[in-house]
Amino acid sequence: WTNSCDDSPCASITIEVIGTPPGPTGITASTNNFCANTVETLVLTANGGGANGAVLHWYTGSCGGMSGIPVGTGNPLTLTGSDVPDATTVFYARYEHACGNSPCVPLQINVFDVPVVFIQNLNNAYCVEEAAVPISGSVAGQGSFSCPTPGAIVNLGGGQAFFVPSAAGVGVHQVTYSYIASGNSLADSTYEVTVN
Repeated sequence: WTNSCDDSPCASITIEVIGTPPGPTGITASTNNFCANTVETLVLTANGGGANGAVLHWYTGSCGGMSGIPVGTGNPLTLTGSDVPDATTVFYARYEHACGNSPCVPLQINVFDVPVVFIQNLNNAYCVEEAAVPISGSVAGQGSFSCPTPGAIVNLGGGQAFFVPSAAGVGVHQVTYSYIASGNSLADSTYEVTVN
């Protein structure tokens, strides 16, 4: 203030203008490209971004808005049990505070189905003197066969084999067809075959 006698002391105030927080620069995952129901814990970590008390929010479906499904907050985000996706899912991360939201960063987690496999042309019983039986797996051109009884299976490669009753001998034998599916997971099926 100023009057005819003098000026008053000055007072000051600092006003800080806070903009929208910077967004994450990327997301890393503890694992990716896996088969459904094979991962117990999935950890997602956002790199960079964030300031002035902004909180990291995670979504699926889309980044926020009406179609975004909130998954959690904080960094990292740890998903366990049934919260780990069992299908390919895109996760979105952004920082949020009262002054606005940062740009979103997506990360796609690829989840593969484990196929149901089976053996074709294998009966459940044979006579010991019968000729070798050609069998094949349900995934064309892929997979292999095994049997604990030596000589009972002759693998031909490419999902093809012979079951040899005479080599198997009288008894019950377990024949397994195995196939390595996408995501490096094992799909297999075991049949019991009786040789009389």
